[in-house]
Amino acid sequence: MKEVAICSPETYGSVEMQEYIRQRCVDKDKQWIYKLIRGEGGSEKECVYIDDGEFMLCRDLHPGTDERYLILFKNLRLQTIRDLRREHLGMLRRVQARTKEFLEQTLTPAHASQYRIFFHYTPSVFQLHAHVSVANAHTQSTRVHPLHIVARHLAKKSTYYRDALILISLCKSMKALQVYKGMFGGAGDGYRK
Repeated sequence: MKEVAICSPETYGSVEMQEYIRQRCVDKDKQWIYKLIRGEGGSEKECVYIDDGEFMLCRDLHPGTDERYLILFKNLRLQTIRDLRREHLGMLRRVQARTKEFLEQTLTPAHASQYRIFFHYTPSVFQLHAHVSVANAHTQSTRVHPLHIVARHLAKKSTYYRDALILISLCKSMKALQVYKGMFGGAGDGYRK
């Protein structure tokens, strides 16, 4: 079982976490996302299917047995779902509609209806992006937040994700963060297995 922790607004806003995010944003292996957003392209494998003022729909460079896509949001102030507010609902709905239209034109109707759009929290790259994949292929993880659920929460409360306690899976680099040490009290190391 993966090690998990709770990411609170205070943890997310802490100096340690914000420094971690800043470092991840300048990591050489994360620059591909910013190059695509700036229109500088990347490798031949990175195919952009939709490019408008708010987002891009691209081929996912980490495909599995299914065809996968990636939605890159161009607003650089949007790093995670914590940055989304009610005013972003129109954009999220346009993303959903344009992605559905693309899938229906590209795939068979039955296959297109099986795809879902979801966010990871915490993401591997701190620039807001969403994954498009076959339903249930990657949706059993604690990191997965389906777009339609995110939109529903934002419609009810604009600051839902800013204020939320979010269960996260700890990757190796996050385990080293001091913000997750001792969270649960006692002599433990701050997270549960």
